[in-house]
Amino acid sequence: MQNVTIVGAGKVGGALAIALSRIGYRIDELIVRRSQTATALKKKYLADTKISVWPNVEQIPSKIILITTGDPEIEAVANYLRPLAQKGQVVFHTSGSLSSSALLILKSAGCDTGSLHPLVSVSDAVRGAKLFKDSYFCIEGTPSAVRTGKQIVRFLGGKSFTIDADKKSLYHAAAVMSAGHVTSLFDVAVEELEKCGISQPEARKILFPLLASTAENLRHQTPEKALTGSFARLDQAAFESHISALQKIGNKEILGLYIALGERSLDIVQRRSGNSPQLTRFRRSISMAKRKTK
Repeated sequence: MQNVTIVGAGKVGGALAIALSRIGYRIDELIVRRSQTATALKKKYLADTKISVWPNVEQIPSKIILITTGDPEIEAVANYLRPLAQKGQVVFHTSGSLSSSALLILKSAGCDTGSLHPLVSVSDAVRGAKLFKDSYFCIEGTPSAVRTGKQIVRFLGGKSFTIDADKKSLYHAAAVMSAGHVTSLFDVAVEELEKCGISQPEARKILFPLLASTAENLRHQTPEKALTGSFARLDQAAFESHISALQKIGNKEILGLYIALGERSLDIVQRRSGNSPQLTRFRRSISMAKRKTK
């Protein structure tokens, strides 16, 4: 296994540090702005790892460098690493939206550069270290970097795929839709149950099994087969009662969101079953509700 230096020890950086150390990679150094979090990781999981506070770094001998900072900092970190870089080193950043071009200055210095983005929701470094197994990673960059990235993912027990660099933003938008926006939708649903007199903690408990069952259906089925509920049944009466209830809440943002997602649900129904008079009537009802929200 090769030696690794990680710049940034937040959620993703910390999770990768723990996970890689468990499968035999040596984590030479964590380079951080503030040492508290990194020191805690070192104490519990990375006893042999050096902690350096940015920018007090004189050299980085590791074969692999992972930049796990926030997106706005990546190019600045690359510029800083330029005089420390050595030809033949492999440098990745873990941004979902930026391509390997953010590391162009290091590529010009003779490094192999790439982006290595874990397609998994990491909200905590310790729990996140367990999530990489069976998860997908999006990799792009120089051929050597892509090979190294695939090897890292394989040892982590994950799966990898590659895309063109100019598609990274679109790829990341898809990731946000399937994760971050789902969390936002869950928050809206919790808020609606709170309006029914249910506490927030209880609402989360009530709704989570439903969310989990939907995710499980999507694991094994296409959206056309996995879609359930009133839109899947073309239950226009239920839709109209939902609109009435949401109007009483008085939150136009939530009402508009419900209608927009309802339109998409009908698109899925159409892909599954084709057009029908019932579907046409339902679309007309949605269009009327949409006009009223403007």
